[in-house]
Amino acid sequence: MTPQRPVSVRPAVALWAAVTAAGVWLVATLINQWIAAPGTGPVITALKPLIPATGPSGLAGIPAPWPFLVPLAAALALGSLLLALLPAVLRQVPRPKPLALFLAGWACVVAAAALLGALLALGAIVAGWPPARWSFIFSGVQPQVGAGAYWGLVWGWIPAAVAVLVSRHSTEAATAPSGRKSPAWRGTRAIVDILPALGFAVVLVAAISLAAAAPRATTPAVSEPPPAPKHFGHPDVSAAVEEGAPGSAHPEGGHWCSGDAVHSEFGIGDAATGHRSQLLRVTNTSGQACRLGNYPDIVFDNAEGDAMNVLFYRGGSFMTEDAGLAAVILEPGSSATAELGWNAMATAGVPTPGTALVAPYAGAARARLPLRSGREGHSAASAPDTIRHPGERDPEVPDRERADPSPVLDITDGSAVAITAWAREVAAGS
Repeated sequence: MTPQRPVSVRPAVALWAAVTAAGVWLVATLINQWIAAPGTGPVITALKPLIPATGPSGLAGIPAPWPFLVPLAAALALGSLLLALLPAVLRQVPRPKPLALFLAGWACVVAAAALLGALLALGAIVAGWPPARWSFIFSGVQPQVGAGAYWGLVWGWIPAAVAVLVSRHSTEAATAPSGRKSPAWRGTRAIVDILPALGFAVVLVAAISLAAAAPRATTPAVSEPPPAPKHFGHPDVSAAVEEGAPGSAHPEGGHWCSGDAVHSEFGIGDAATGHRSQLLRVTNTSGQACRLGNYPDIVFDNAEGDAMNVLFYRGGSFMTEDAGLAAVILEPGSSATAELGWNAMATAGVPTPGTALVAPYAGAARARLPLRSGREGHSAASAPDTIRHPGERDPEVPDRERADPSPVLDITDGSAVAITAWAREVAAGS
């Protein structure tokens, strides 16, 4: 007669399987916490399907040592559950073959991991009591149970394989009959097997509650100044080039007034019936005569340094007259003027020019002339209601006031500004 496998072998098989399952669970959970940390890289992140998130939910950022103690309590609970399930299953099979033992062990690991998921969900419910919404009190049970069962399917073969190995290499006597035990003894044995599982279940639920009550690890907020805004103004040289000037498609030759050979400034402005004009002067500061372009090149940046959208067109306005094109040759020390004309605009709460970028012609280097956004000092709005022609000096204005270093121009985005051609500046009455 073939001898039965003694009962004493089964506790050894279950114990080794339980210890292995607890160890694999603990390692897998700690690896999952590492993978969940930022900066682990795409290769490590790709391992997530093999290492499911089995830890309790809602405990992100818990302080040490709870990130280790809670998984440890869960691992011990898993081992005790398997230690209760596997012997009960093996008692139903007198002489399990290796394949049957392997499959039974794997199935027990899946069942124990699913039960552990239910315990983790229970711990989260206790830790978050009372619930914010009663309808969602069991919402975390299914994900936790599913994650536990999935972990058992992925890794449960390891404890099952250990159970087969222990069963094969056990040195226990294989010839002693196990005998039949009474129902009372079997009931007592079942209670004894399940007591460790109940104890570790209580420990796990308590650990989750204590971890949830622990103060979260927080990083002090560091006050950083907001980044400085970027401003994009007009370039120092126009992309367009005056026809006939150096750098154009058909240069006419001759010595042109470059940006560094002249001094640009604003003269006195004028105002009447909601209209404005502003004189612009350029003086030859080089040692030789030079030729001006037909019209000035001028653009505006606002006080913040951003380019303004202003339409400049060549010609006259209500307060300015454009004498038309004429060759202007500036001798050293002589000056020429042009005038800006526009309709007054409401400037309350809107950007106005803070800098004028002026060049003797388009394609030359632009000089930056500061402007004021307030109404202090002399401005076009406070000038006398007189009309002067380009190149004509106002005899009532002293020479020391012929240049306003920073006038106020009530021009806004969308304004249209007329600009006259350059004209040689002559003294009044000449």
